Amino acid sequence: MSISIHAGAQNQDTYLAEIVSKSGKHQFAKLVDVYPSDESRIDLRVLKSLPLLKMKVVKKNFCDVKANQIFFSNQSSFFDEEIKGEVARDSSTVLPCYQIVRKSIRIIEKGSLQASR
Repeated sequence: MSISIHAGAQNQDTYLAEIVSKSGKHQFAKLVDVYPSDESRIDLRVLKSLPLLKMKVVKKNFCDVKANQIFFSNQSSFFDEEIKGEVARDSSTVLPCYQIVRKSIRIIEKGSLQASR
């Protein structure tokens, strides 16, 4: 997963990410991280180091969104401006939405975003 944008609400964070499936297929997706009030969000300092993350996700059809409907607010944090541009170039594409399974998140490699493309 390559994190590109972070937009947070109370106990829920949304990410625009480049994901790679087990079969090796690359695609952009909307990832939603919902967490209990006694837990913290994924540490933004970790995300800013552009790690490759491995995690389980669950498909949530109700939150699929067209790329041109992704909301970039003043509170959004961009970790990779290239991904923002790539998504904007094909703004009619529907981004599938997945919910992150929190206990499954693992850092598999730090700082290797460019190598993964």
